[in-house]
Amino acid sequence: MTRAAGVRAAPLLLLLLLAAVAWAGEPTALPVRKTVILASGATYFIEGRQVIGPGVEITIQKGTVLEGRGSNAVLEVQGALKIRGVTDQECTIRDLVIEPAATFDEIRIDTVEWKSGALRTAPEVVACGTLSVENTVVDRGVPFDVCFGGGEVRLLNTSIYDHVKITGGIPKGKERNTVAVNMIGCHAKMGGYSGFLTGLSVTGASDVVLRNTRVAGPDCIFENCGGLTFDGNKIEVNKLIFRQAQAGRLKGWKLQKCDFSGGRILFEAPLGKAPDRILVDKCWFSGLTRPKEVLERVFGAREGVEIHFGKISERPLGLAG
Repeated sequence: MTRAAGVRAAPLLLLLLLAAVAWAGEPTALPVRKTVILASGATYFIEGRQVIGPGVEITIQKGTVLEGRGSNAVLEVQGALKIRGVTDQECTIRDLVIEPAATFDEIRIDTVEWKSGALRTAPEVVACGTLSVENTVVDRGVPFDVCFGGGEVRLLNTSIYDHVKITGGIPKGKERNTVAVNMIGCHAKMGGYSGFLTGLSVTGASDVVLRNTRVAGPDCIFENCGGLTFDGNKIEVNKLIFRQAQAGRLKGWKLQKCDFSGGRILFEAPLGKAPDRILVDKCWFSGLTRPKEVLERVFGAREGVEIHFGKISERPLGLAG
């Protein structure tokens, strides 16, 4: 072997060595400097702050454990991180904070048990990229708190114990927020949890979809969002709040095919030339069936809006459990 060939082979030999150590059952440091598909069923650790740089893609496969060491274990993603478990061979995350950078390619977390740590953006960071959490259980004490200016935040068939907080910010050099927030099918019982257990707040996002999802807890708040699709949900919160700072921004919104269990539904917006028309159709209100009764007992503040009812369901629809 020539000297040049030996130099070229060195990175490959290093990756093979890491894989061999992992397969042997010994935890090994997560390699973050080069694109790599890691061995299944291994344990990788992160110590201190580590960065997956631009253009680097790390893929973690079924049955793998990703853990932080020490009190400041942070994995910042500028490139791509893909964690892909499968049913009965879920991946596990513990004691680790994952941070989307201001600009990143993709974070995909699929079929994972997230035991401890956090998924968050750093203070003052407005992220742009694709964040997808699917078929995952995020345990008690694991904050989900992100600020996005563009790209997409996608939660699919995922249960999260702590309050879910998604903020839409303005990216540096841009004039407006363009992030799409899609939360769909988050209601199946997973790890003893079902949906978002202690509330949800979405503020300032360009477009929001909440469909076939269970939300429980003290409150569910949508504030200053550009558009909202609210369809097929099971809402078990004390207060469901739709809030806008400008008149006319609630115009055309509708609530449809939802089950509302107790609590109050509040609309807060300044009055323009005419109230914003809100359509409420094919929803269940804990057995209340008369529009006047529903309006008085379920809908609280209605500043700047006018509620119109389509059909009121006599039975729960059960689209979100």
